[in-house]
Amino acid sequence: MALNIGANDVANNMGPAVGANALSMGGAIVIAAVFESAGALIAGADVVSTIAKGIVAPEALDTPATFIWAMMAALLASALWVNLATWIG
Repeated sequence: MALNIGANDVANNMGPAVGANALSMGGAIVIAAVFESAGALIAGADVVSTIAKGIVAPEALDTPATFIWAMMAALLASALWVNLATWIG
């Protein structure tokens, strides 16, 4: 999923800088990797909290295994969708 998000969004942010020769391709990749990782580390807990408490109530599902399968299905569906949207344009 992280690879798909990076492939979809990093080009929008780094493309103009690389195209204008303000950054090299390698430099842009390093900067993108650092800030994508920082964003995941800094905001990841808030995302998990929103999903766990604000979108899906785990106690509404029968067993923890059902909740795990539901979360895995959501992750797979979103990863496939972002990959498809990136590929199609």
